[in-house]
Amino acid sequence: IICNFDDCFSAIPQTGYANKQFTWFTTDLPSNKVFVDYDSQISYKMNSYGYRCDEFVRKEINVMILGCSFTFGNGIPSTNRFGDLFCNKLSVEKNKSVANWNMSWPGCSGDYVARMCMLSIPCLKPDVLIVNFPHMARREFFDIDGQLFNYRPDRKVKEFKHKDFMDGYKNLTSHYQDKANLIKNYNLIKSLCLINEVKLLYAIQYSDLDEYNTIRHHFDDSCRGESLKKCDVGRDGGHPGIETN
Repeated sequence: IICNFDDCFSAIPQTGYANKQFTWFTTDLPSNKVFVDYDSQISYKMNSYGYRCDEFVRKEINVMILGCSFTFGNGIPSTNRFGDLFCNKLSVEKNKSVANWNMSWPGCSGDYVARMCMLSIPCLKPDVLIVNFPHMARREFFDIDGQLFNYRPDRKVKEFKHKDFMDGYKNLTSHYQDKANLIKNYNLIKSLCLINEVKLLYAIQYSDLDEYNTIRHHFDDSCRGESLKKCDVGRDGGHPGIETN
Protein backbone atom coordinates (compact mmCIF):
# COMPACT_ATOMS: atom_id res chain seq x y z
CA ILE A 1 0.00 0.00 0.00
CA ILE A 2 1.53 3.30 -1.09
CA CYS A 3 0.94 6.21 1.27
CA ASN A 4 -1.04 9.11 -0.14
CA PHE A 5 1.16 12.14 -0.77
CA ASP A 6 -1.21 14.67 0.73
CA ASP A 7 -0.54 17.82 2.73
CA CYS A 8 0.90 15.67 5.53
CA PHE A 9 3.65 14.31 3.32
CA SER A 10 4.59 17.80 2.23
CA ALA A 11 5.90 18.35 5.79
CA ILE A 12 8.71 15.84 5.24
CA PRO A 13 11.83 17.80 4.20
CA GLN A 14 13.39 16.88 0.87
CA THR A 15 17.19 16.74 0.72
CA GLY A 16 17.64 17.87 -2.88
CA TYR A 17 18.95 14.47 -3.96
CA ALA A 18 15.65 12.89 -4.99
CA ASN A 19 16.08 9.69 -7.03
CA LYS A 20 19.83 10.27 -7.36
CA GLN A 21 22.48 7.57 -7.21
CA PHE A 22 26.14 8.18 -6.38
CA THR A 23 29.32 6.12 -6.23
CA TRP A 24 30.95 8.71 -3.93
CA PHE A 25 29.24 10.93 -1.38
CA THR A 26 30.26 13.41 1.37
CA THR A 27 33.46 12.13 3.08
CA ASP A 28 33.49 8.98 0.96
CA LEU A 29 35.62 10.42 -1.84
CA PRO A 30 38.33 8.93 -4.08
CA SER A 31 40.88 11.14 -2.29
CA ASN A 32 39.97 9.54 1.09
CA LYS A 33 39.68 5.99 -0.19
CA VAL A 34 41.18 3.12 1.80
CA PHE A 35 41.10 -0.53 0.77
CA VAL A 36 37.96 -2.47 1.68
CA ASP A 37 36.92 -5.73 0.08
CA TYR A 38 33.35 -4.47 -0.40
CA ASP A 39 34.34 -1.45 -2.50
CA SER A 40 32.23 -2.47 -5.52
CA GLN A 41 29.14 -2.94 -3.35
CA ILE A 42 29.00 0.68 -2.14
CA SER A 43 26.36 2.86 -3.75
CA TYR A 44 24.39 5.82 -2.46
CA LYS A 45 20.91 5.35 -3.91
CA MET A 46 18.38 7.91 -2.73
CA ASN A 47 14.59 7.58 -2.63
CA SER A 48 12.13 10.09 -4.09
CA TYR A 49 12.64 12.38 -1.08
CA GLY A 50 16.42 12.16 -1.28
CA TYR A 51 17.12 9.77 1.62
CA ARG A 52 19.29 6.66 1.45
CA CYS A 53 16.44 4.29 2.21
CA ASP A 54 13.30 2.58 0.98
CA GLU A 55 10.46 4.57 -0.47
CA PHE A 56 7.83 5.62 2.07
CA VAL A 57 5.68 2.59 1.39
CA ARG A 58 4.08 0.93 4.38
CA LYS A 59 4.77 -2.71 5.12
CA GLU A 60 3.69 -5.00 7.95
CA ILE A 61 6.25 -3.40 10.29
CA ASN A 62 7.61 0.11 9.67
CA VAL A 63 10.92 1.31 11.09
CA MET A 64 12.23 4.88 11.04
CA ILE A 65 15.95 5.37 11.67
CA LEU A 66 17.63 8.70 12.44
CA GLY A 67 21.17 9.84 13.13
CA CYS A 68 24.22 11.37 11.49
CA SER A 69 26.83 9.93 9.10
CA PHE A 70 27.42 6.90 11.36
CA THR A 71 23.80 5.88 10.82
CA PHE A 72 23.67 7.10 7.20
CA GLY A 73 26.52 4.68 6.53
CA ASN A 74 29.36 6.73 5.07
CA GLY A 75 31.82 4.42 3.34
CA ILE A 76 29.86 1.15 3.58
CA PRO A 77 27.09 -0.56 1.58
CA SER A 78 23.61 0.38 2.79
CA THR A 79 22.83 -3.28 3.47
CA ASN A 80 25.63 -3.43 6.09
CA ARG A 81 24.37 -0.54 8.21
CA PHE A 82 23.24 -1.50 11.71
CA GLY A 83 19.74 -0.19 10.89
CA ASP A 84 19.44 -2.49 7.88
CA LEU A 85 20.75 -5.42 9.88
CA PHE A 86 18.14 -4.69 12.56
CA CYS A 87 15.32 -4.53 10.00
CA ASN A 88 16.40 -7.79 8.38
CA LYS A 89 16.61 -9.58 11.73
CA LEU A 90 13.22 -8.18 12.78
CA SER A 91 11.69 -9.41 9.51
CA VAL A 92 13.07 -12.93 10.01
CA GLU A 93 12.11 -13.20 13.69
CA LYS A 94 8.57 -11.84 13.18
CA ASN A 95 8.14 -13.43 9.73
CA LYS A 96 6.79 -10.10 8.47
CA SER A 97 7.79 -7.55 5.86
CA VAL A 98 9.67 -4.54 7.27
CA ALA A 99 9.97 -1.03 5.80
CA ASN A 100 13.35 0.59 6.43
CA TRP A 101 13.07 4.39 6.48
CA ASN A 102 16.62 5.52 7.28
CA MET A 103 16.37 9.31 7.16
CA SER A 104 19.78 9.97 8.70
CA TRP A 105 22.01 12.67 7.26
CA PRO A 106 25.79 13.27 7.46
CA GLY A 107 26.93 16.10 9.70
CA CYS A 108 23.58 16.57 11.40
CA SER A 109 22.80 17.17 15.06
CA GLY A 110 20.32 16.06 17.70
CA ASP A 111 18.32 19.13 16.68
CA TYR A 112 17.93 17.61 13.21
CA VAL A 113 16.80 14.30 14.68
CA ALA A 114 14.16 15.99 16.85
CA ARG A 115 12.95 18.18 13.96
CA MET A 116 12.66 15.18 11.64
CA CYS A 117 10.67 13.29 14.27
CA MET A 118 8.31 16.24 14.74
CA LEU A 119 7.69 16.55 10.98
CA SER A 120 7.71 12.89 9.93
CA ILE A 121 6.31 10.70 12.73
CA PRO A 122 2.71 12.04 12.53
CA CYS A 123 2.72 11.34 8.80
CA LEU A 124 4.71 8.12 8.38
CA LYS A 125 3.46 6.62 11.65
CA PRO A 126 6.32 4.14 12.13
CA ASP A 127 6.00 1.24 14.54
CA VAL A 128 9.61 1.55 15.68
CA LEU A 129 11.97 4.53 15.86
CA ILE A 130 15.73 3.98 16.16
CA VAL A 131 17.78 7.05 17.08
CA ASN A 132 21.58 7.07 17.16
CA PHE A 133 22.10 10.51 18.67
CA PRO A 134 24.83 12.59 16.99
CA HIS A 135 27.53 14.21 19.13
CA MET A 136 26.00 16.36 21.87
CA ALA A 137 27.92 19.51 20.89
CA ARG A 138 26.33 19.77 17.45
CA ARG A 139 23.46 22.18 16.66
CA GLU A 140 21.50 23.32 13.64
CA PHE A 141 20.73 26.91 12.73
CA PHE A 142 18.66 28.54 9.97
CA ASP A 143 20.17 31.82 8.76
CA ILE A 144 18.24 34.93 7.65
CA ASP A 145 18.06 33.52 4.10
CA GLY A 146 16.53 30.28 5.32
CA GLN A 147 19.66 28.23 4.69
CA LEU A 148 20.51 25.50 7.18
CA PHE A 149 23.87 25.61 8.91
CA ASN A 150 25.05 22.58 10.89
CA TYR A 151 27.27 23.68 13.74
CA ARG A 152 30.07 21.21 14.51
CA PRO A 153 32.92 22.22 16.86
CA ASP A 154 35.44 20.26 14.77
CA ARG A 155 34.41 21.91 11.52
CA LYS A 156 36.43 24.55 9.67
CA VAL A 157 34.23 27.13 7.96
CA LYS A 158 35.71 29.40 5.30
CA GLU A 159 32.57 31.32 4.32
CA PHE A 160 32.49 34.61 6.26
CA LYS A 161 28.77 34.55 7.05
CA HIS A 162 28.93 31.05 8.47
CA LYS A 163 32.18 31.82 10.28
CA ASP A 164 30.19 34.39 12.28
CA PHE A 165 27.69 31.67 13.21
CA MET A 166 30.52 29.35 14.21
CA ASP A 167 32.12 31.98 16.44
CA GLY A 168 28.76 32.83 17.97
CA TYR A 169 27.96 29.21 18.79
CA LYS A 170 31.39 28.63 20.29
CA ASN A 171 30.73 31.50 22.69
CA LEU A 172 27.29 30.20 23.65
CA THR A 173 27.93 26.49 24.07
CA SER A 174 29.22 24.56 27.07
CA HIS A 175 29.13 21.00 28.38
CA TYR A 176 26.11 21.98 30.47
CA GLN A 177 24.29 23.40 27.46
CA ASP A 178 25.14 20.32 25.38
CA LYS A 179 23.59 18.05 27.99
CA ALA A 180 20.53 20.27 28.43
CA ASN A 181 20.00 20.24 24.66
CA LEU A 182 20.21 16.44 24.53
CA ILE A 183 17.67 16.11 27.35
CA LYS A 184 15.32 18.53 25.55
CA ASN A 185 15.56 16.70 22.22
CA TYR A 186 15.20 13.30 23.84
CA ASN A 187 12.05 14.31 25.69
CA LEU A 188 10.49 15.81 22.56
CA ILE A 189 11.19 12.58 20.69
CA LYS A 190 9.95 10.44 23.59
CA SER A 191 6.69 12.44 23.80
CA LEU A 192 6.10 12.14 20.05
CA CYS A 193 6.61 8.39 20.30
CA LEU A 194 4.19 8.09 23.22
CA ILE A 195 1.50 10.11 21.45
CA ASN A 196 1.87 8.16 18.21
CA GLU A 197 2.40 4.74 19.84
CA VAL A 198 5.91 4.27 18.46
CA LYS A 199 8.48 2.02 20.13
CA LEU A 200 11.63 4.10 20.77
CA LEU A 201 15.12 2.62 20.77
CA TYR A 202 18.17 4.87 21.04
CA ALA A 203 21.93 4.94 21.40
CA ILE A 204 24.50 7.56 22.43
CA GLN A 205 27.77 8.32 20.64
CA TYR A 206 30.57 6.35 22.29
CA SER A 207 32.60 9.54 22.80
CA ASP A 208 29.64 11.11 24.65
CA LEU A 209 29.07 8.28 27.14
CA ASP A 210 30.92 9.89 30.04
CA GLU A 211 28.82 13.05 29.70
CA TYR A 212 25.65 11.00 29.22
CA ASN A 213 26.28 9.03 32.41
CA THR A 214 25.99 12.24 34.43
CA ILE A 215 22.43 12.79 33.14
CA ARG A 216 21.24 9.24 32.46
CA HIS A 217 18.56 9.54 35.16
CA HIS A 218 16.68 11.76 32.68
CA PHE A 219 16.45 8.88 30.18
CA ASP A 220 14.80 5.48 29.94
CA ASP A 221 17.96 3.40 29.90
CA SER A 222 16.00 0.21 29.19
CA CYS A 223 15.46 1.50 25.64
CA ARG A 224 19.16 2.27 25.05
CA GLY A 225 21.31 0.11 22.80
CA GLU A 226 25.08 -0.29 22.67
CA SER A 227 27.10 2.62 21.28
CA LEU A 228 29.11 2.17 18.09
CA LYS A 229 32.71 1.66 19.19
CA LYS A 230 34.82 1.59 16.05
CA CYS A 231 36.77 -1.61 15.49
CA ASP A 232 37.15 -0.99 11.76
CA VAL A 233 36.58 1.82 9.26
CA GLY A 234 34.69 2.16 6.01
CA ARG A 235 36.04 3.10 2.60
CA ASP A 236 36.35 6.76 3.57
CA GLY A 237 38.89 5.89 6.24
CA GLY A 238 37.03 7.53 9.12
CA HIS A 239 33.51 6.20 9.66
CA PRO A 240 32.59 2.83 11.22
CA GLY A 241 33.09 -0.17 8.92
CA ILE A 242 30.86 -3.17 8.47
CA GLU A 243 32.33 -5.07 11.45
CA THR A 244 31.52 -2.17 13.78
CA ASN A 245 27.97 -2.03 12.46
